[in-house]
Amino acid sequence: SRAIYTALRANGTVTNPLVRTSFTSANLGNLATAGSLAWCLKDVNNDNAGLVDFVRGANRYWKLADINHSTPVIVGPPSEDPAYMGTGYDAFKLAYASRQKVLYVGANDGMLHCFDIATGEELWGFIPYNLLPKLRNMYGVDAINNSRYYVHDIYVDGTPAVADVQINGACKTVLVTGQGPGNGSILGSGNITGAVNYYWALDVTDPTNPQPLWEISHTYKSGNKTYPSMGETWSTPAIGKVNHSGTARWVAFMGSGYDNVKSG
Repeated sequence: SRAIYTALRANGTVTNPLVRTSFTSANLGNLATAGSLAWCLKDVNNDNAGLVDFVRGANRYWKLADINHSTPVIVGPPSEDPAYMGTGYDAFKLAYASRQKVLYVGANDGMLHCFDIATGEELWGFIPYNLLPKLRNMYGVDAINNSRYYVHDIYVDGTPAVADVQINGACKTVLVTGQGPGNGSILGSGNITGAVNYYWALDVTDPTNPQPLWEISHTYKSGNKTYPSMGETWSTPAIGKVNHSGTARWVAFMGSGYDNVKSG
């Protein structure tokens, strides 16, 4: 009964938009269909349904993995200064004046989690697109009896930042996070060579209805090859408004950390 989401791109094409999908075995689709959930997961024992159920917490007594480097962030109703935020923020502030207060934190179970502050109830978990192929790492296979067991790895190990912004003239609340040392897969960046590090964002204007916005990495070209160049994403993003050639733009600043990318 847990609400766990991820995001997929049509045909597995990195230029297609991220579309939220419930992370359930019913949504696996066909393994041979590029962009399907099964195609992204590719369980090592060809048991994608078992992998999904395991990630969701089946067959283990704990549901939440370790929270290591991710510092929890509490978010309630909008509270910024309308004079700074710009046109429309007064109405936005009024519309969400009773918005549910929640806590966001990343964990090494592949998810960013959202909890109700009043009750401690998990409202949802979100698995970023770039980490989908890495989930198979946590579902080990015993070479002797073929049984499955948990293997620790690093996933959403960064601290999220949450801020009110304006996107195309509309007020929104956005969450931006890195993954610390939890490097993702080549899936999210066009099948470039090697491990890749990511920052990603959700629209959390309605904390019960998160929507994926984007996932970014960085690359460089050398000859005919393209390589990843963003280091580990340890930074807590700083979100704010800048003057871009006379136009106010909302941006996120973040650092590129330790280099864990093998050059080719």
